[in-house]
Amino acid sequence: ATDLKDRVVLERVLQAPGARYFAQRFILEDESPVLTVECELELEPRDGPQAVYFALPLELRSGWDAWFDTAGAVITLDVGQLPGACRNWATVESFAAIAGDRGGVALLSPDAPLVQFGDFHFGPPLDTIPRSSNPMLLAWAYNNYWDTNFPRAETSRVRLHYGLLPLDPRPDLDWVREQARSFGLPPLVWPVTGRASSG
Repeated sequence: ATDLKDRVVLERVLQAPGARYFAQRFILEDESPVLTVECELELEPRDGPQAVYFALPLELRSGWDAWFDTAGAVITLDVGQLPGACRNWATVESFAAIAGDRGGVALLSPDAPLVQFGDFHFGPPLDTIPRSSNPMLLAWAYNNYWDTNFPRAETSRVRLHYGLLPLDPRPDLDWVREQARSFGLPPLVWPVTGRASSG
């Protein structure tokens, strides 16, 4: 762990099956409510199906609620979705959130849009997502299942950053979205140098 005056950084370099390199950095900053999680991942090139996901287990009672933003709107899981829309997965614009009667968490995800709520939901399409106790919020960092977002064999280093934002039982979703947008678009700072003009 490193203390950089206004922030604390914990870095872990891990070993994982199928990975040449895998590192995570957890960053806490004085003036931010967001815990930043930076991930660097270099996979062994393989032609077969590969996926990397991060599971966030939550200690919540059954009956929790969930939200995500997509196409410029904040959607309530199930309730705000069209009949027949995919519920097994959600493609988020900047955040996915789960909260129950004791609070919850928002996952800020500007780099990797695919998430699952509650648990893994493979198989036939679901009409509603089960609201069991102790759900997971799953962030899919990489997969080559559909040949859409990543090449069949990934050879470059993948760099992603996520944010975790604690929530009240009834979160202010406008505030969550504002935090997610700020997190996804940090200020660009560029040093200006040059000669001072004389005279």
